[in-house]
Amino acid sequence: LRAGGQRLRHPGDHRRRRLKVAATLAYDEFLNTLNWPLGATVAVLLLIANVVIIVGCNRLVERRYKQVFE
Repeated sequence: LRAGGQRLRHPGDHRRRRLKVAATLAYDEFLNTLNWPLGATVAVLLLIANVVIIVGCNRLVERRYKQVFE
């Protein structure tokens, strides 16, 4: 696509990514390669990892500060 003689770019196109994190991987799989099953799998795994980390941190805090929560 062109606007005013220039090619329109996606905001993330001008940056080269050295480190591919899970969120970027899911984004790339959905939009660049159109590999929806792999993108969905990565997104679900990212969601599960977030839940595990949050629940683990919550239990650690509850154990450490048990007197406050009673």
